[in-house]
Amino acid sequence: MYISKQENLQGAEKTIANNMSELDQLSLSRNNLQNVIVKLKQDISDMHETVDCFISVDDLVFEITDRSLYVERMLTSALGNLKVLEEYLDVSNELEEVLQDINKESSKDLATLELRVYN
Repeated sequence: MYISKQENLQGAEKTIANNMSELDQLSLSRNNLQNVIVKLKQDISDMHETVDCFISVDDLVFEITDRSLYVERMLTSALGNLKVLEEYLDVSNELEEVLQDINKESSKDLATLELRVYN
């Protein structure tokens, strides 16, 4: 009976040692999991920062696009104004030519009248 109790005691000690070893492994696994959780939380925080940066970039792209469209409209308007000014310049040049022709004709008529008056 003593031997049986001794064997039971040794078996219990072995079981306790195995359980202690498993507890140590579980504790190590728990620490590893906590480290993984901390790393994942940091990764999530980094992802939030990245998303915020993407949102900022998207806002900037929208603003740049909006300004580019505004500049394009202004340039189109300025080009239209330049075409109108070119037309005014062409008309002005034509008027100048007509006035020069009228001036030449008037000078000829005046010269003719002077000749008649003096003759």
